[in-house]
Amino acid sequence: MKSVFYTLTLALSFSSMCQTTLDIDSIFREFHTSDHPAVAATVIHKGQVIYQKAFGSESMDSKRPATVNSKFHIAQLSRHIVAYAIFLLEERDKLSLEDDIRKYLNDLPAYNHTVRVRHLLEQTSGFPDIYTLKLLLGKGENEPFSREDTYNIIQNVQLAFEPGSDYQYSDTDEILLALIIEKVTQQSFEQWMSENLFQPLNMSNTFFTNEALSNQERSVPYFKVEDQWIINEIIRPVNLYSTIADLATWELNLLNPKVGSQAIIDKMNEQVVLKNGSQVYPSYGKVHYSQRYGSKERGMPERYRMGHAEGHQSTVFTFPTEEFTVIVLSSGMGYSGYLGIHTAYLFLEDKFPKPERVDYENLPLAKVSKKAFESYEGTYWDLEGHFTREIKFENDTLRYMRPGRSSDLLPIGKGQFQMIMPFDDEIFVQFDDTGMKFKAGESNELQFEKLDQSIKARDLNDYVGIYLNPSLQLTYQIKLENEKLVARNLVSGSFELSHVNENLFQGDEWFFRSVNFQEGPNGEITGFEFYAPGTRFMNFQKVGLNPTVN
Repeated sequence: MKSVFYTLTLALSFSSMCQTTLDIDSIFREFHTSDHPAVAATVIHKGQVIYQKAFGSESMDSKRPATVNSKFHIAQLSRHIVAYAIFLLEERDKLSLEDDIRKYLNDLPAYNHTVRVRHLLEQTSGFPDIYTLKLLLGKGENEPFSREDTYNIIQNVQLAFEPGSDYQYSDTDEILLALIIEKVTQQSFEQWMSENLFQPLNMSNTFFTNEALSNQERSVPYFKVEDQWIINEIIRPVNLYSTIADLATWELNLLNPKVGSQAIIDKMNEQVVLKNGSQVYPSYGKVHYSQRYGSKERGMPERYRMGHAEGHQSTVFTFPTEEFTVIVLSSGMGYSGYLGIHTAYLFLEDKFPKPERVDYENLPLAKVSKKAFESYEGTYWDLEGHFTREIKFENDTLRYMRPGRSSDLLPIGKGQFQMIMPFDDEIFVQFDDTGMKFKAGESNELQFEKLDQSIKARDLNDYVGIYLNPSLQLTYQIKLENEKLVARNLVSGSFELSHVNENLFQGDEWFFRSVNFQEGPNGEITGFEFYAPGTRFMNFQKVGLNPTVN
């Protein structure tokens, strides 16, 4: 009788698994064709790979079918594996997280504060992001750029803040960690990572490389222009290629480590905490030493990480309480994460504490007068991100305006509103005497200052001149064109500057975010403070009015 029951249980389990596989296949239905670049996915549940498939073509020219061994450039996912390597070296007593990085990188200048290995793992080092600097220096996004190039530039810049006191996402940190691994091991970074991580785990199709692979060796990265697939080449200071099959192996090692130990896994899952004791919790999730971000999906704890390198896009979502991980790799999509999330919704549909969408119709609303609504209207300046947001009251509704779109705000308390979002995201906006606070879920608040629109710009001719950043020997000409200020450099191009408030202007490129001009004792313009994501503030001195610029 027991054997009959056991056989029946196995049959029902197998039948359920087959149905789940078919359902997951349906999520990837649009990629079941040779006319789309490669997409690959795997699902791990309770330590077992329960789904693994590839779709589309590795090459749109040859129509070579994608397989589970197709190689993808996994971009920022490499940060996770580099972090693991650092913890492994610490476990082997080859380095300490408290070491001054100048112990290994002694060409770096002596900073006012010690930068430790730990700060590079935390993303609290204060080093500016190398990709932002690369663009400012006139290097194209797809132009080859090595670790040595990065090191040479970083030697000439100052830290944005005291290490450990603040958080700033910067790809420079990973590159410096790779250089430290080389110094500690006396091997090339690529060789050591292969011999100590990938080979012991039999991840035969995973490797770091300094060179771009040929179109026959990988899933070719594409982006689409109208109806044409265009190859988008990439060569970065840290290039990691892997496959969906090998990444499943890596995830299994995190569950039951064969390389490293459980102590490393525990450290990787710790959250980063600043010197003042506060957790690093930006809007995209809590920062962990594993370079994963922690948040909640429909109320369920989630850890995720993403990588994007032009045409290649990769996502890993893990739901620890359900022992569930889904990985999606692609070579022709702007974002593949929705495929992983919908797979999780399918497999864990009865496990999520909250519905897929917020029920706004039954949200208790507060009564707000028209006068109060109108008092919130205006332009607001993000003190951290350095961009503006408009708040408008239209058709009896308060709206949060972004470039190209807007979101309605529902009143839920005095000065407090909830933003209408398409899925389960809970975003709150609070107005007070200082301006506006923006909070996504449980993340840290973002503070916006309400701008005084009565303050006008001074004569724009006052800002015209040549400005120099001595550290990078980077020069910009500020000129007047069609009654607009323009920042110009012969190699990095021109950027239009729009007036925000007083001496503050906003640039029209993400890596040229804002310029705040500085005044001397007599009110003359003496320079400007430049801000871009990943760099914080860089100071430029006004050195003259000569229109010749390098």
